[in-house]
Amino acid sequence: MAGEGYRKPSLGHLGLKAYRDTFRFHGRSTRSEVVGFWIVSMLLGILLLVGIWIAAAFGIELNEHTVLDSARYLLYLPLVALLVRRLRDADRSPLWLLLYPAAGLSIIAASLLPQGDGFTLSFFTITARPAEGWGYLLAISSSVCMVLLLVLIFLPGTTGPNRHGPDPRSDEDSTSGTSHALPTGADPSPAE
Repeated sequence: MAGEGYRKPSLGHLGLKAYRDTFRFHGRSTRSEVVGFWIVSMLLGILLLVGIWIAAAFGIELNEHTVLDSARYLLYLPLVALLVRRLRDADRSPLWLLLYPAAGLSIIAASLLPQGDGFTLSFFTITARPAEGWGYLLAISSSVCMVLLLVLIFLPGTTGPNRHGPDPRSDEDSTSGTSHALPTGADPSPAE
């Protein structure tokens, strides 16, 4: 157990941890790391938009869609690694992540059907406005895939160690005796 001088890491620290662990597909991650990653990613996106607007104010022409799509693709690898670790925390197969491209394929298929004036579906740079019939069925299947994946990501993980490693929520790693908690007053930002 952690002593009196320890505190849990902040959401910002956990969000940055996902970026540090971009190429680490083994081990486990907590729900807090996922939320922290999404918060840090949204803040980075806002900073990127502000940077685009400042560049435009100084007459520097940037295609904001190209810049934002590039940033989205750069964020994709840390997200996949984080979600693999998150599914492993619940002792589930990372193959559940195939629900995400399945949802995207539904949207791509809907974009190939006759288009209507209804709702809009979007997957990266592909947009569909499906008409009646199969388009609605594909939209529903896409939504079901995404909701199921979100539920799997936010279900509690297994308590204690599992076949993918020690419990990331425990204050101490039972195999090495090292503490995951930060000392009080410690800077959660990565060292430079």
